[in-house]
Amino acid sequence: EKEAYELIRVNGEFDHLMSNFDIFNSYCKANNRGLSVMVNPMRTNWREMPNFLKFCNDNAVFLWYNTIHHPTHLAIWNLNKDELKEIFTSLSETFINMDTDNKFGNWDKLNHFINNQIKNWYDTALCKIIPINTI
Repeated sequence: EKEAYELIRVNGEFDHLMSNFDIFNSYCKANNRGLSVMVNPMRTNWREMPNFLKFCNDNAVFLWYNTIHHPTHLAIWNLNKDELKEIFTSLSETFINMDTDNKFGNWDKLNHFINNQIKNWYDTALCKIIPINTI
């Protein structure tokens, strides 16, 4: 989404990005080459992650999710259990209701992001709240 992109990418212009994407995608199609879209899920844009699956499938390109560790104030992995639960629940519900195929393995990429990465971070956060003296 334009607003999220321009908030994250200081001085970035969404329309310019999309114009460049079209140029690269056309070049790759004309020259029988694959194109990948690398996405950086962060606190500010995690709700958009399912949209990337549709975008990539619609444009016949590969999708990949990066893991953002730094800066930590934008990372997802270090959120508290309640925030991670909200992200996991919201993305899981959206993912279950998506009507899409597994073009280019993109469905698998989103599935892994939600049900492995986010779920593991949530499970880890749950373990952190058990006081040691109660074990």
